[in-house]
Amino acid sequence: YGLERIKKEHWCIFVEGESDSITLWYKNLPGLGFAGANSLGCLQLEHIELVNTAFYWKEPDKGGDTFAKKVVQRLSDLGFTGKCFELSIDGIKDVSELYLRDPESFTLVLAQALENATLIPLPSPTTKTEVIENSDDFDIEDLTPWPSPLNKSARYGVVGQIIDAIEPHTEADPAAML
Repeated sequence: YGLERIKKEHWCIFVEGESDSITLWYKNLPGLGFAGANSLGCLQLEHIELVNTAFYWKEPDKGGDTFAKKVVQRLSDLGFTGKCFELSIDGIKDVSELYLRDPESFTLVLAQALENATLIPLPSPTTKTEVIENSDDFDIEDLTPWPSPLNKSARYGVVGQIIDAIEPHTEADPAAML
């Protein structure tokens, strides 16, 4: 959530969930939200090409631990060359809770948290072998490259004509539309 809001920014805050994204946007802050730790794979380097400082909000639970680990690894895997910081406030679950506790001081308290955020060194990029070894739910499709561009023979007949008509008006991949 919020990709269009960070494309021109030099910093951003990664958060888990749409409500945290909306809270940051409401305060005109560059937030990028994910539906969960498993959705971080959709993040691409071109999405954050201008970003040189990435913060992520670490929630105080197991899900927060997973999100933090996957944000750091994803940035590394993408070849992100900027700095990565972990952001949290004791007793506060997420940015939405921070806002709801005291809307008037939200910006000041968040700014202090940003100043006190912990620099996190990025690990080495994950190899495909490590993905297999460390995955409980490994699927061979994870290693199968997506067909790009889609072969013209796949667009045969009426279905192909429909895909050709829709493609200029959507961000969806033609192979996924099939």
